[in-house]
Amino acid sequence: MSLINSIDPERNEAKFNLGQQRIANQLREAMKKQELPQGFSKDGLHIRQEKLSGMVYISNNAKQMCRLNEGILDMYYICPKCGNDGFKNTIRHSSRCDEIIW
Repeated sequence: MSLINSIDPERNEAKFNLGQQRIANQLREAMKKQELPQGFSKDGLHIRQEKLSGMVYISNNAKQMCRLNEGILDMYYICPKCGNDGFKNTIRHSSRCDEIIW
């Protein structure tokens, strides 16, 4: 079995569509030019996609997420209570979510 076939399919950029490959390239360029967000672990950095939404983001061994927010690398969150996602200052929690986790 080749190495590329043993990679987690969500990390296998050969399986990304053209738009996802473009975003992956933008993320790589941003990582070269910018610091990662404060508190984002550098351990096990990789670019991956979320299969259902097609979202492409930077992840790590701590399962944190980082995306471009108006050209700046920023932490991206999924609320464990309501499941809504977004950047810290833009996430909209559902009405059944009564507390902000972070």
